Amino acid sequence: MQVLYIGLLELCASGREGASAGAQFLAGGLAGTLCWLSVLPFDVMKSRMQAAEGAHYTSMLHCARSSLAAEGPAVFVRGALPMSIRAFPVNGVTFLVYEFLLQQ
Repeated sequence: MQVLYIGLLELCASGREGASAGAQFLAGGLAGTLCWLSVLPFDVMKSRMQAAEGAHYTSMLHCARSSLAAEGPAVFVRGALPMSIRAFPVNGVTFLVYEFLLQQ
């Protein structure tokens, strides 16, 4: 996530040294949200397997195939909006504080 964060700072603010607090917050929020979105399909499958009673799924692959067949590809991004609404400010503040602490 830090590599993505630094890359976004390079893109948006011409580097880490000259980045404003707003750019740090934006880059941190975007980096965190993109990282969460990249693992969301696996998190959905994990949650489905945890919620299933008994041995409903034999593996994560079985869970993914069954879910895809029953509900279509949208099942893998279920919950993306609330997750993004939560992830953006949390990661934005986290990286803003990180940069502040590095300067101390």
